[in-house]
Amino acid sequence: MFKNCPKEDLRIVALELELIQYTIEDRKRVEEDRKKEAENRLREKELELELARLNVRVNSEYERTGEGCNSLDALVKSVRILTVKVPNRPEGWAFFFASLERAFVSKKCAREIQRLNSLWKRLSRDKEYLSLYEKFLHEYEDLGHMREIKADGSGVAFYMPHHGVYRPEKSTSKLSTVFNASSPSTSGKSLNSIQFNGGLVQEDLFSIMVRFRKHKYAFTTDIEKMFRMINIHPAQTCLQRILWKKGIGEPIKTYELTTVAYATVSAPYLATRTLKQLAMDEANNFPLAAPVVLSDCYMDDILSESESIEEVIELEHQIIEMFKTARMHLHKWCGNLPEITSNLQEYAFLESDETKALGIIWIPKLDCFLFQNRATKANFIHQKNGFVYYCKNL
Repeated sequence: MFKNCPKEDLRIVALELELIQYTIEDRKRVEEDRKKEAENRLREKELELELARLNVRVNSEYERTGEGCNSLDALVKSVRILTVKVPNRPEGWAFFFASLERAFVSKKCAREIQRLNSLWKRLSRDKEYLSLYEKFLHEYEDLGHMREIKADGSGVAFYMPHHGVYRPEKSTSKLSTVFNASSPSTSGKSLNSIQFNGGLVQEDLFSIMVRFRKHKYAFTTDIEKMFRMINIHPAQTCLQRILWKKGIGEPIKTYELTTVAYATVSAPYLATRTLKQLAMDEANNFPLAAPVVLSDCYMDDILSESESIEEVIELEHQIIEMFKTARMHLHKWCGNLPEITSNLQEYAFLESDETKALGIIWIPKLDCFLFQNRATKANFIHQKNGFVYYCKNL
């Protein structure tokens, strides 16, 4: 066929055939790629469908057993006696309990015992540090916020390590005691890892601060020991155990914290949701105080205001009486007029020129906010960390 064709024509034909071959191969590759892509999409859809089936199955079992709303329902039903259940994650809860070691101190808490001994070594080096730590735990027990138990090895338990943050330079609150609920157990999970945080219940900081100075007269107060005034359900106090001893050579004792521990993930929700329920339940008895607790309260701080001194004084009275029904005490009262706190002599109130209102310095006498610029031009500003520090403090 190509016998008498010129070589140049044969070369052209060969090139065209080669191009055709390449085109065919490219098309095959494209088709194969499309086929693989379609298979992958199909596989993904099948996986999504399977996960959806599993999710439906888990949710149906979850709803059938009532675990999904158990914590929140129990919270609402039991909040009048300020006893709450910890909201939990069902997917981690079962595994946590299934693999958690038994509460046998001599064999199962070696790590916690080691940490306690290390803590005592630090405490023994500073008498004031030791005195403050012992005083804190002694008060905790005296107020009924923790109780000594006999760990006999029956049932499951979670032991929280604890330590102190000691700042001797501070005039007040030199010691802050921390209960570590994020320390993993032998299951690999911690108490915090299996809890819901519960979400936000109160309003955001900005809204509260904007309303705070909207009217002529204002005051601030603080709920004393708010977390510790709310009991944990007795069936769950075993999840808040600590070890303590009264001396280096003294026997180790086991205690259970009976109230909300502020180191736990769910603590802010449990406390704020309890306050919300308290305000809703007492709205008819305290019509001025209830809306304030619902809208002008952030964690344990209350910031409120009014256009008349008489209304402010009545509001303070209602807030005090409402929290008395929950056996909660208010302290650190502060107002922008002496008359606002003059009737609160039985309560601790601030006399300093400056106070903190949700982290911002407030000068009540001048009724103004103060923003301090602590940034200084130091040599390390030319370094990255120094520059970031400088910018943060502008």
